[in-house]
Amino acid sequence: MASTAVLERPRPFDLDVMAEDGRVDAKKLAGAIDVTLTQLAQILEMKPKNLTESPTGRKLQEPAMKLVAMMNDVAEYVQDKRYALYWLRTPRRELGDRTALDWLMQGKLDEIRDQVSRVVDLQPD
Repeated sequence: MASTAVLERPRPFDLDVMAEDGRVDAKKLAGAIDVTLTQLAQILEMKPKNLTESPTGRKLQEPAMKLVAMMNDVAEYVQDKRYALYWLRTPRRELGDRTALDWLMQGKLDEIRDQVSRVVDLQPD
């Protein structure tokens, strides 16, 4: 059977963040969204040491996949990865004039994912 790393139709950030074994690589993810490993650890609510020593570790996969899926949703919605990165760092009224990154750094990944889902789900097909 083929490895889970084979993606039928990769989404915008998938190829940038996946290791050969199909897991999210924390170092690649940090680079793809332009944050430090320390910041990514804070977003994923993990210790930076864990990401450094085991960048494809099992414990980081669930929160990392949530973050990647959210960034993919944003990139598809705004039609470009660079605009998704701009969105991440742009203060938004609906976020209390703070950035999505500010909220993510406070451990609010699920809340920001929900916000993105509400916007993306309203998009016509």
